[in-house]
Amino acid sequence: MLMKTLSDLLYRLFGNTKLRPYVSACLDAWRTELSPEATTILAKQLGLYDFVPRPSADKIIAFLCVDDPRCAKFPADALFPLRSDGTLVAQMLLTRTASTQQDSLRADLFVVDGRLQNFIFSKRPQIVFPRETRREEIQVTHVTVLVDPVKPDLYATSPLADSDGFTGWLRDWAKQWELRDLRKPLPPNARRRILDSLDSMLPADYLEMVAQTEGAQLRHCRINGLSEVWTFVWPQESFYVLSDIEGRGAVGVRQGDRDGLLYYLDNEADGQSEVVGPSLRAMIEGELEADEQSEDGDRKGP
Repeated sequence: MLMKTLSDLLYRLFGNTKLRPYVSACLDAWRTELSPEATTILAKQLGLYDFVPRPSADKIIAFLCVDDPRCAKFPADALFPLRSDGTLVAQMLLTRTASTQQDSLRADLFVVDGRLQNFIFSKRPQIVFPRETRREEIQVTHVTVLVDPVKPDLYATSPLADSDGFTGWLRDWAKQWELRDLRKPLPPNARRRILDSLDSMLPADYLEMVAQTEGAQLRHCRINGLSEVWTFVWPQESFYVLSDIEGRGAVGVRQGDRDGLLYYLDNEADGQSEVVGPSLRAMIEGELEADEQSEDGDRKGP
């Protein structure tokens, strides 16, 4: 009874048992591209979710369970074989057929730990689909399936034994710092597939790095491989995160930008972002040098 009361309260505050028409349109379009096996798994998942909260001004649609936040009780046959921390599996463009404006909305679908967890929209859906918009007025004009959730090995890579084959500035990094968690780069066609799915220009030095290793760890800095790039939604803007700075923030490019500029997203900045230039290499080097100076100061004491 208590859990039911809590569930009702959460529905009223954050969500609704009924999917918005544009969410239903996304699910319908994705289903048509899935295999029968994946369609069956998706149906089981949707039957287990309790509600759909709508944070970030509806730019994120997240599927959750009230009494099982981690969805640990999901049976094995209700999970996709894709068990990553977060993978962009499909993208689609939506328009309103009754509108005289040729405005569109992009939806990114993410699978986390074997289940559909959220949609991230390129803008507030209400801009394109006012509240009175009916399902039949919504048209999905394009669907791109990036990863089949029942065939999760598309972007799988094996560990890279050493950094001996690195060239350019990445070779200099390997001499100066210990590079950990190195993996063989994705094949060129897989890299191109991911890059085509992003509507932003990525820094040239980042592209140079992922052509040699699918990500790397340098002290407290994690540089994500192309398959690990994730979307971070702040109230007014969205970013593709290329690097995570442990305990401090993240570095990414703003969604929709074509200038390759990087932004620092400080954990304590309350939604603020700071331009840090076009070079991920320079930004990470500055972060590591500042960290080393801080450690030297701590060792010397007052």
